[in-house]
Amino acid sequence: MRFAGQTGWAVAAGGKIYRSVDGGQSWATQDSTTTGDLYAVWAVSASEAWAAGAAGKILRTTDGGTIWSSIDGPSIRTLRDLVCNGTRCLAVGEQGTILEYASGTWASKVSGTPQTLNRVVFVGGLGVVVGSQRTVVTEAAGGAWSATTKDLGLGSTQTGAWFALATRAAGGAWVAGEAGSLGRISGSGGADEGAVTTYLTKSDLRGLSGKGDVSVAVGAQTILRSGDGAAWTAVAGAGARNLNDVVFASATVVFAVGSSGAILKSTDAGQTFGDLTSGQNFELRGVTCLDANLCWAGGAGEVMLKTSNGGTSWGTKLGVYGTNAVSFADPLNGVLVIDNQYVGNQYTGVLYSIDGGDTWTSYQNYSTGRGVSMASGTSGYYVGNSGSNYCQEKAGLSSGGGGVAATIFQLVPNGGGGVRWETALSAGIDYAGDCFFGVVPRSGGKVIAAGTQGLFGRDLGERGWVQLPPPTRERDLFDLRESSPGKIIAVGERGTILTSDTGGL
Repeated sequence: MRFAGQTGWAVAAGGKIYRSVDGGQSWATQDSTTTGDLYAVWAVSASEAWAAGAAGKILRTTDGGTIWSSIDGPSIRTLRDLVCNGTRCLAVGEQGTILEYASGTWASKVSGTPQTLNRVVFVGGLGVVVGSQRTVVTEAAGGAWSATTKDLGLGSTQTGAWFALATRAAGGAWVAGEAGSLGRISGSGGADEGAVTTYLTKSDLRGLSGKGDVSVAVGAQTILRSGDGAAWTAVAGAGARNLNDVVFASATVVFAVGSSGAILKSTDAGQTFGDLTSGQNFELRGVTCLDANLCWAGGAGEVMLKTSNGGTSWGTKLGVYGTNAVSFADPLNGVLVIDNQYVGNQYTGVLYSIDGGDTWTSYQNYSTGRGVSMASGTSGYYVGNSGSNYCQEKAGLSSGGGGVAATIFQLVPNGGGGVRWETALSAGIDYAGDCFFGVVPRSGGKVIAAGTQGLFGRDLGERGWVQLPPPTRERDLFDLRESSPGKIIAVGERGTILTSDTGGL
């Protein structure tokens, strides 16, 4: 995503291009003339922009995006980033590809490395590029390029990719990469280069909840807390356990669940946590509360846990194996989503209860449920997929078979006084291989779902599907919540936290 003043462009998979003329408050789609994935865009002005992506595709517009023209480039290798400085542009990508645009044509440059190059910036008018295996490629004043490996003192265990690059006001650039690594580099090396260890966690964050301005995120051996969604601090209590979900039961009471039957409780809005006794040793994956006393939790075992006294004791109700998430709209009406399995006389990935979780009835479908959000006994959404190995592994579960189709289901009246689930969206065609892990309903019939390759938006009224321009495409997102009206927070791989103060749209 790049802006020139109030006008900006964003690109996505399937050749999608979006343009905003109001500083990103609203976006309109444009015809890119290609179906290939686009990974980079640069706004030169309000009328001129470049885009690049798979198979060396380069596009250009000079009329604000009314027409995007395909430009013959010298490479068929995927391009990952693009930057312009005046009339000169650089594009970088796979197998050490560096392309330069000058005097009206694109030409290949010798990078000196076979590594994939992910980002490029201009520092003092000269190019600086970073990529896999800690590769840094710099341009000399005469136009020659040289490659080196810079681990910036992070050690031999930090041998992954550099993903992000940004110029520094003090000169040189900031560089960020795998496992939360952050450093600073200069175009020509020097004493100013080194590691910056400001990250809080390298762990995947799988659960998130908020109340007002306070949010809590949980993951592998990790609890993070924020008072504003921007600054986060680590909180003790997780120990060696992996935590999968967290919920604010009130403004001060918070519950978290995880491996080995772990249930944690905070009574000071997530500042400290203590252990509760669940009486179980299986992995708990989901927890939901209606108030500080009434909560439900479920997971890998064949029982659903329920407390009516704030977690002092947990009763068990017969459930199904493989609960991934649970949501109750009121003390009686609830939904749990599960690994797709044969329940009763049909396959299902979702069950509902009208008696507070004492009994559960299945809906027939063939999708594994991942996340659910109920607004009332007759209104709600859940998301899932058909259970591919990739989606199972990303969800932290054992592998399962089947195809892939990221799906949103909507609860609707059935005309006979009851309700039914219908498919609101199946993204398997446009986004084959994607998985959804969390969902948040928004006003006006809109839904936001979190999953692979960032955030997705959905307008149910128009029955159209839009992939929102994501701040991250290298990391998958596992949960999202509306912590206060209009404020959306999402969490994901390797400590990723995203925030939006505009409802996520």
